[in-house]
Order: sequence, then C-alpha cells, then structure tokens
Amino acid sequence: MTDQTVTRRAAVVALAGGAAATAATQSKAATQPLDLNDPAGNLEGYIKARADTAGGEVIFWSRGMIHSHIPNRKPRALFGTEALTISRVERTDYGFAWYNREALFYTDAETGEVINEWYNPFIERTVPVFHLRNPYVNSPYRVQGENGPWHYNFHAIGDDVMFYRDLMFFGPNPMDREEYPAYVGSDFYQGAGLYNFACKKSDLDNPDLTSAPCISVWNSVRQWFPWMEMGQWEGGMVAATRGSKLMNGKADIRPQFREYLEKNDPDYLRAPQQDVNARTTMLEEFKIHVDDKRQGGGS
Repeated sequence: MTDQTVTRRAAVVALAGGAAATAATQSKAATQPLDLNDPAGNLEGYIKARADTAGGEVIFWSRGMIHSHIPNRKPRALFGTEALTISRVERTDYGFAWYNREALFYTDAETGEVINEWYNPFIERTVPVFHLRNPYVNSPYRVQGENGPWHYNFHAIGDDVMFYRDLMFFGPNPMDREEYPAYVGSDFYQGAGLYNFACKKSDLDNPDLTSAPCISVWNSVRQWFPWMEMGQWEGGMVAATRGSKLMNGKADIRPQFREYLEKNDPDYLRAPQQDVNARTTMLEEFKIHVDDKRQGGGS
C-alpha cells in the first residue's frame, strides 16, 4: 500500500465524516424548537397554527350564539352563527402571503339552520337577514414590516400555546344616523373582538407537520347589526363562538352546512387564487345593499 493510497482513503473518510456532520447539523436545525419570541419563529408558528406552511388549503369552522345586552333587561338568545374561513399561504422573501375568504351565517337559535329572515321580538316585526361574506381577506405577513418586527401575542404554558388578539373597534360609522335612522343609532362604530387560537407547542416544533391542529374561540361585543332595524334602541349584543381547524378539510364540515354552501355559496369552499385587496366591512356592505334597494335595484 502506497502513501498515495493511504492519503486517498483518508480523504474519503474525512469527506464522509464531514458529510455526516453536515447532515446531523441540518437535522438538528430542522428539529430545533421554534422560538416564539423571535419574529421569524413567531410567524412560522402562527402560520402553522392558522394555515399550512406548505401552501395547502385550510378550513376553520365555528358555531356560536348571539345574545342581547340591554340595560335593566334580561339577556335573551337572539340567533346563532355558523362561520367558515378557507385560506392558503405562499412563502415569500418577506414572510408569507395570506389568501383568505370568510363567511358568517346567522342561524335559528333552536334548530341551528341558516335563516334568511328573522322575527325581531323587540320591534315585533320580521326582518331580512344580511349574512356576512368577505370574498377576499388577503394580507402580507412580514417578518419585518413597516411597524416593526412581526409579533403575534401568545401564552405558552407547558405544551399549550395560545395565540391571541384583543381588538377594540372605534371609528366613524359609514352609515350616517340621520340618513339611516332605522339601521344605526350612532355616528360611531365601536365594539370588541377577542380572538384565541390554541395549539400544542410539540406540533409547532414537529418538522413532519406543516399544519398543526388548532382550536379557536372568538367572543365579541357589538352594536346592533343594522339589518336588525334597531337603530334607536340602546344596548347591543354579546357573541360567543368556538371552533377548530378541520384537519380533513371539507369532509369535516357539518353535512347540512356543507350542502347549504355548495348550493348557495360554493366560492366559500375554495381559497382565493388571486392577490386581490378588496376587503370591506359589514357596515360598508350593508350600506351598499340599502342604497341599492332605495334605488330600486334590490329585493
């Protein structure tokens, strides 16, 4: 055996050892727990909980109940809600592009079926129901944005992680109360939306999962919906809903609700394919609806 042969063998062994070390380093990096205090780790974890980092379509479904809240009156169940969001993400050089659409339907408080009219016990009259539909709720989620680094609030205790956001709304009402007195009672719109998404840290850290199981809770305090025609009434509503990510997709949607969507709103069973920025509020949409009716274009 020559010295040259020994040198070649040593080089092969060293190269193999280096490759193994590199693979081990990469494997360790791939299984490194997400640091939710780091902007990139926080965004990765949030997207994994809310969507699918590999770009698959994800459905969140929820049901709830809306109760009246009038000073010095006993609360009463008004109607239920059944909601669905369907989204997908694309990984970008800045973080993620989020493509989402959402729909919330009002339901009979007892049967849970979607309603298109509702008997209002306060004004003692039946009114048409105006469901909430947002075809494009798209957003860029940036690790470093105009307002600083990404951070979604969270609690972490043991293996439990709760992403949360408390939104307090206050601003000009797009519907002027003098022009729309039956629908709104204030020149300002105010309320609160409390969003919670619970998952397991071990699922967020699992490199084999691109979409982690997640449950959701959404509570809100609202003024009367304008379609209820209670513009001059004091008080408002409290909504409580709960739901989860449907890990089997459309197959997990409640059959009656899936049939309703397939017949009436099939687009809400597909995530947006276009980067369209066309988000509007429920009040803006209802104002368009009322104005159209006043001009003879609506039913």
